[in-house]
Order: sequence, then structure tokens, then C-alpha cells
Amino acid sequence: MASERDNDVKFLDIPSPPNVHGLDIGLKAKWGRGNQLYVFPSPSEATELVFELRRPQQQPQAQIHEVRWNTDMYSPITRKLVNESHNTFKALQKFGSEINETNRRTQLVKFSRRYRSVMKACVIDLQTSIDGTIDESEKQEFMGQVQLFEIIELIWSLCEILFIENLKGGAIMIHLLDWVKWHFTQPNELCQHALQEDNPENSSFYWDAIYSFVLQGRVGDARSLLALHSLKDTDTFTSIDELLRKMPIYADFSGLTLGEFDLKWRYWQEECARRLDDGDFGHQKNLETICKILCGEDQVFVDLCDLCQSWYQMVISKHLYTNPTVKAFDLQYHIQPCIDAFGGNSQLATLDNIIHAALEFDIHQVIKESSAQLSNWWFSAHITDLLHHAGQLDLQKLKVNIFLQLPTCMTD
Repeated sequence: MASERDNDVKFLDIPSPPNVHGLDIGLKAKWGRGNQLYVFPSPSEATELVFELRRPQQQPQAQIHEVRWNTDMYSPITRKLVNESHNTFKALQKFGSEINETNRRTQLVKFSRRYRSVMKACVIDLQTSIDGTIDESEKQEFMGQVQLFEIIELIWSLCEILFIENLKGGAIMIHLLDWVKWHFTQPNELCQHALQEDNPENSSFYWDAIYSFVLQGRVGDARSLLALHSLKDTDTFTSIDELLRKMPIYADFSGLTLGEFDLKWRYWQEECARRLDDGDFGHQKNLETICKILCGEDQVFVDLCDLCQSWYQMVISKHLYTNPTVKAFDLQYHIQPCIDAFGGNSQLATLDNIIHAALEFDIHQVIKESSAQLSNWWFSAHITDLLHHAGQLDLQKLKVNIFLQLPTCMTD
């Protein structure tokens, strides 16, 4: 399959070789290493015969032009990433298939996190380089690489949750909430802005910060902000704080089965709905909005879509308050309304398409989109190898031959 970047024709101006005594001089090229060409002037065979009859000084001097593209993996920092990830790759090839399913999943998650650790170290090194350079073009190049690897880490960590950590299709909400918390930090920024005020409740960021924390399931942080309000001891504030405090969160170590947790959660949400219907928060519209989130009302998520930041965050927030025991494979059936809230499919960008494919459990499309749209093959090659070892990928169905790119992605 020809990727979009293969079909995206780019033009490069190279100074024309001198025309010597009316004789045409053309260009030739030799492959260098990776995405590299050496371009130089070269006469045709007839012109070359004429030059042989002349003195050397009459022949044009050759100037070699080095042409490179998609070179983001050739800097010293990214070469370090390539070298260190190669060690993980070699260890993964020795990973046996004979161990039982539980241990196998645990080991594969460890391999995945080793790759992510290398990525994070690379981002830190790039950020240090940004702070240490005064050359604006260099700074922009480093910033572009930081953005690229942050996107790669975002996609990789979601793939880890959906396809590796969750091989048996169990409840994944707790993992998705961690994914949102670590990659989308707007609630922290809103909170910091609010806390800069002597009286945080008067800040224009105060309630948005609380809503954002609730949407991400960070009820403890939301309660801490509510505790700063001057009306915190009133019945309405005490009531909403109690609902937040008692909100059940499912975790593998909670000791509850999914059925037991679901029963407990539904009882809690029925209590939220009862208090909302009884008008307990009618005089406090901000608290009423919080309670509507807890009740999982569709319209409140649409009203607060700017605080969700993206349609896929809205998918997770809505499931948290409507179906917290959702299985990974079932996420795809609730995507479209959230996409529509953010302007519909026509507004989807490259990252949206990749995450969309992941949430629809279309692993092959994730690989194809990543291969076509990301500016290097490092992610596509290594995530394909990892998913192959996890038994999640049928290489016969993958039209992009990722493994042809592995030597480029791993050699120094």
C-alpha cells in the first residue's frame, strides 16, 4: 500500500550545473543511508567523451548535494531512543509463548512500559535541548519532535490498555481514567489559575476546574476545591460532597466482582438522581451541574464539551457515569454521538483517526494510519512487533510491510 506520505510529492531546488561550451550537464544521484541521496552533476555519455579530449581544468567542478527527508530519527537524541529500544526489541524476540496467559500478559505489559519509558526519556532530553538552544530553527525542530513523541506515547499507551493489558476483555475504566489523567492536564491548569486568587471561588476558572476534575473521575480533587468555598458547610454543599465521596470506583484490587460493583454503583446513582429530582441543588446551579454529571445526563456532556477537550475524552467521561464496567470492545458503539458533539467526522484530524481506529478495535487500521501519517516508522514497527507477540495481530492481513522497516528503525 502506498502511504499518503509516499504520494505527497515534494520539490527541491538544486542549483543547475554550469553549461560548458554549450554542452549539457545533467544530474545523477546515489543512495546514501536511510532517507538520503547524494546528488551531483554528471554529463551524458556524449558530453563525457568530449571532456575526455579536453584538459582537466576545462571540466566542470563537481559539487555534491546531500538531500535528506524525514530525518527526525537521525539526531543524537533520537538515535539514543533507537539504540535503547533495540535492546527491548531483542529481549522481546526471546519471549516464550509457552507461559500461561496471566504471566504472559504481565510480561508483555512490562515490555510495553519499557518502550514507553524510553520515549519519555527522549522527550525529557528534547525539552532540555529546547531550553539550552538559542537557535530558533533548532528550537522549532526540537519542539516538533517533542510533539511527535508525545502523540506517539499517547497512542501507544492507549494500545497497551486496549490490546495488551486487557487481553481477556475485562473492565478497563480505571486504566482509561489514568490515561486521561496523565495525558490531558487541563484540569490541573484550571485549578492552578483558580488557586492564584486570594478567594478561589471568585475566580472565573473555579467551577470549570471542578467540572473538569469530575469529568475525569478525579472526585478527590473536586472535593478539595469545593472545600475552599465559603458555603462549604451548607446543606447543599454537604450533600454534593457526600455523593462525590461515596462514588464507587471499580479496581481489580477492590475485592468486588463486576456484578457486585455494578449493583453498588447503580444504587449510588439512583441516590444522585433522587436528590437531583427532589431539587436539592435547585438554588445552586453549579452544584446541580455536578449532580447532572454524576447522573450521566447526555446534555450536560454536550454543554461541557469544551472541558472534555476531545471527543475521545467525552467517550470515557460518559461511560464513567453511564456504564463504568464497560468492556473494551464495547466502547466503539458509543463513539459517534461524541464525535458529533465536536463537529462531526469532517473535523477529525490524524490523531483522531488513529484513536478512532483503536477504540473500534481495528488494529490494522491503527498501523496503517500511523504508517501513513507519522513522520517515522519507529512507532509502527515496534508496536506491530509487540502486538504480534501479544497474539493481537494477523500479519497476513497487514498490507503495509512494517518488518521491512525494522532495520532502519533499530540500526545506528
